[in-house]
Amino acid sequence: MAYQDTHSQTKKVIFHVYNYFKTLAGDKGNPKISNFFRQTREMTAEACGVSVACVKRVCAEGKKLFVSENQLTAEPSLFKSSKKSYKRAKPMTNLDDFDNDVVRRTVHSFYDNGQYPTSEKILEALHEKINYSGSQWSVRHILHETWANQNHTQGHIWQNSDNTEELKVPIGNGGWLIVCHAGSTSFGFVKNSKLVFRLKSGSQADYHSQMNVTIFHKWIIDMLGNLEEPCIIVTDNVTYHSTLTEKYPKANTQKADVQKWLQGKSVDFSPVETLSELREKVKLTMSKEKKYKLDEIALQMGHKMVRLPPYHCQYNPIKLIWAQVKGKVAEKNNTFKMADIEVLVNSALDAITAESWAKCG
Repeated sequence: MAYQDTHSQTKKVIFHVYNYFKTLAGDKGNPKISNFFRQTREMTAEACGVSVACVKRVCAEGKKLFVSENQLTAEPSLFKSSKKSYKRAKPMTNLDDFDNDVVRRTVHSFYDNGQYPTSEKILEALHEKINYSGSQWSVRHILHETWANQNHTQGHIWQNSDNTEELKVPIGNGGWLIVCHAGSTSFGFVKNSKLVFRLKSGSQADYHSQMNVTIFHKWIIDMLGNLEEPCIIVTDNVTYHSTLTEKYPKANTQKADVQKWLQGKSVDFSPVETLSELREKVKLTMSKEKKYKLDEIALQMGHKMVRLPPYHCQYNPIKLIWAQVKGKVAEKNNTFKMADIEVLVNSALDAITAESWAKCG
């Protein structure tokens, strides 16, 4: 449980009062006063206007420092104030999505060219590409998915010197929109393939549960039907992109279910074989190449699905398109109402042209 910070001077006063009351409580020559101050911590808390827990913490700190009442008077600096952390803007390391993707592409370009991506080389390349003015230290601290939330807006805006006029940004992320689209550097977004819908709750944790296999498969079938020529579809490895055509026993599958699966594959096994032995037979029986439902759907419709390596989404140009869309939404979002955000997202998507895609190739 969080508690209020106590400064060193306040700690000194609390500890001084506690020691004084404790001395009175120990005065055997005056039983009335001694009994009155017997509950020393409670009396100290009441006299100083703090909680009993605060008095306990201060006394524990004083005892660790071996501070007596006389020492406290002579050396009040022995008590330390709680250290506070102050957040400040970090314009050199808190980059937007577009610039983050530029950084990632820059680093990978060095590897593609067989060069070591040192911070000095990256800094020089970023200065040329996005006029980055940070230092090598900032480059080392730059770290790096797609949705738009209700309170998505620019991080810094101009306001008057009296601070009487400003943009009131609600606390938190607010509601969420799911955006699903496909495009190409050749012709831009696929026509009639835009899908934008709201999450049923404001929790980002519900993102993958609400954008599920059923919704995504229906969308991609409709999108593939809108393609005018055979295409290669680039996708990542999100769960609802990677549903297998056949279900295999998992690590937590029960023994009876593993046996049933092996029977279905006409694999001989002994009833006394352990679960580990049965899993080895499953591995030997499983297809060497995984077959995904989306891949099969694409092939049936005359297209091919290609999957990016894990954690390499920067190779998909649509990442840069998402950055542009989110940037436009953040620039114009001043009401923070979900209905207005939905309009801004649709407008930003419609403003993306084939030329915008060509620049991301």
